Amino acid sequence: MGLNLISFPTIIQKQAAAPTINSNSVLWRDTDDDKLYFSDGTSWNDMAASSGGIKQISVAATINTSQTGYGTNEASEEFTAISAADLAGANYVICEITGFAKVSGPRGNSYVQHKVQTKEIGGVYADSTGYQNKILSGPINSVDDDLTSGDTWKWVHTLTAGEKTNGIQVKFFANSYVDNNGSGSPGQTSEFTNKQIILSLAP
Repeated sequence: MGLNLISFPTIIQKQAAAPTINSNSVLWRDTDDDKLYFSDGTSWNDMAASSGGIKQISVAATINTSQTGYGTNEASEEFTAISAADLAGANYVICEITGFAKVSGPRGNSYVQHKVQTKEIGGVYADSTGYQNKILSGPINSVDDDLTSGDTWKWVHTLTAGEKTNGIQVKFFANSYVDNNGSGSPGQTSEFTNKQIILSLAP
């Protein structure tokens, strides 16, 4: 038994001001900012945000870190704020950092760590996640412990009500840390080199 499918053309309304939503409202192309919006029956939603679009990319060395001997070296990169309008239809912010992390030397613990902070526009930064280890070297009987990682570290942040209302700003962190563990610490190293940071939205 066959099934007859009848297709109807998608209506795209092209104009500067948001059209009145009715039963025929499907897509609206804003001719002012060249954005495509879809209707959920009550409001217009940014198609890019709702489809998990990439918002910002950075390959800057701003977040690179390096530490030799006992101590810590922290760096951060603040991304451009995303307005509430650009968050329409999104519930999550996806944070991805790809780079090379290396820890080496005898004995003491060495770490390369990442964390993410967020704030609603006009607010104060708070940790979305505290520092998480990307790579860790521990004591192995005074033998050099050289470890290298070139993978991607990913964190998914759930948008708060305040961030949805006021917009959001995100800050990425990297931290190179060498523990104080006797004679091993002077030769212990920890470093991170950024290759790409991606900030995107998901519905």
